[in-house]
Amino acid sequence: MIYVNQKAMDFAEQAAGIRKARNFGEFDVYILCVSTHKPDDMFLPQIDGLFKSTDKISRETESGGIVV
Repeated sequence: MIYVNQKAMDFAEQAAGIRKARNFGEFDVYILCVSTHKPDDMFLPQIDGLFKSTDKISRETESGGIVV
């Protein structure tokens, strides 16, 4: 399960014009901010969200995209 903090998303959109991507093919640069720990225990790793995001980018983007 991927947890998305809606307050953080709303703030990013209002403060910096950052929007949630639906189709990664429309971008050249990707900056990923993905939590890598379980919400209830920050010492237990959970990297499913990172793998899902990078997999989706690799399938939808053109060759040469930059991922940070």
